[in-house]
Amino acid sequence: MAVERKRYTISVPLEVEAELNELKRDRYCQTTRNEMFRDLLVRGLSTLQMEQIGEKTIKERTPESKITER
Repeated sequence: MAVERKRYTISVPLEVEAELNELKRDRYCQTTRNEMFRDLLVRGLSTLQMEQIGEKTIKERTPESKITER
């Protein structure tokens, strides 16, 4: 059964292209570029979610946040 996917087109600065090429060569040499980009997107989204959870936890633990919430 085929997996439905949404197609995206992006533009990147030349510096980022160079980093992506190096990453493809060093870490993703056994995968396609599409798989590499999907993996990087998932990792980035996970990192953002973890940062948001961390920020909420820090706010809950900080006395200043309780003062400003009132």
